[in-house]
Amino acid sequence: MQTLIYTAIFDNYDTLQNVSDLHRPNVDFLCISNNISEKEAASKGWKLKLIQNEKSGTELNRLVKLGTSHLFDNDINVYIDGNKWITDINLLLEYSRKLYCSNKYTLLAKHWKRQNVFQECCEVIRLNKAPMQETINIYKYYVNNGFKDNEGLYCASVQIRKNTKEVDKFLESWYEEFLRFPYRDQISLPYVIYKENFKNKIYDISPKELLNFVQHRSHLR
Repeated sequence: MQTLIYTAIFDNYDTLQNVSDLHRPNVDFLCISNNISEKEAASKGWKLKLIQNEKSGTELNRLVKLGTSHLFDNDINVYIDGNKWITDINLLLEYSRKLYCSNKYTLLAKHWKRQNVFQECCEVIRLNKAPMQETINIYKYYVNNGFKDNEGLYCASVQIRKNTKEVDKFLESWYEEFLRFPYRDQISLPYVIYKENFKNKIYDISPKELLNFVQHRSHLR
């Protein structure tokens, strides 16, 4: 089983983790960035793909996060946000193997605080992470399209995925929804799960299980 662990850091938003001591057979580490140097990436154990583009850092991050998996030829892709650092590589790879041997396509952790998209929208508005009226409108759009808001809420910052056409189609649909509401991909994820009838293809883990192998760190800004 060949595994790719990749992250996307743009506009100096996060610090790149040193993964030199996390390397294992059949595991590659790839950083996609517009600000990390070849020297820094190599010294920290990552291969580097530089992207220079006029898009914002947020847009580039989501493009890499949701729109590039079809370019990889490994068996398992592990996407991890720049502010999530791996603390137990062996446990992460064990979950990757469990997914690979299952009939599921994607491993996601439930959100540790909020239970549904409505609660997430309220938090986004409270923290001023997106315009209030646009946030209300996108929620109404989901509901008007049959979304019951009972799919749960997932943490979108760490994703373990099989490299399949089904996953590519799901991510393509997710990216399309992000472009409709280009602020918080975590809001659109449950709607896309509903839209693509993907609920039974998700390997659920709890927030506690996720925190057993990754650590949250603050963004640089």
